[in-house]
Amino acid sequence: MFTVVRDDRLVQITLASNPSFVQPLLKRFEDIAREWGIDNAGRILIVLRELLFNAIVHGNNSRQSRVVRCSIERIPGGVFRIAVEDEGDGFDFTCMDMSFPEDPRRVHRRGYILIRKICRQIEFNAQGNRVTVLVDAADRGEEG
Repeated sequence: MFTVVRDDRLVQITLASNPSFVQPLLKRFEDIAREWGIDNAGRILIVLRELLFNAIVHGNNSRQSRVVRCSIERIPGGVFRIAVEDEGDGFDFTCMDMSFPEDPRRVHRRGYILIRKICRQIEFNAQGNRVTVLVDAADRGEEG
């Protein structure tokens, strides 16, 4: 399933590559966010869900013998650094088109389009099997 190790500013997760584990993990992080005083972790949860599903399904090809590692770091100013790494071969992220499709019903690339819209920053490692993002807990002007 998954393991969670945490302290007052960092959550480290190891997750088996099974999509059914994502929702319980998101619930667990939502509880941690509340303990940290974050009443609305919706933006973080959206980004985390998309990153985890991409790592499990596309990175690890849903092979349960592979794991996904994730860290969620609380940094000053209501910002969170999320890093997700899979055990797959990676991909050439430099060729990835993250523009909104002409047909919004098209779901291909939806995850990274959404992530790009929500996050301050997205970075990939050279191999393309680790992504690190910066996301605000709430829209600017909202409390959270």
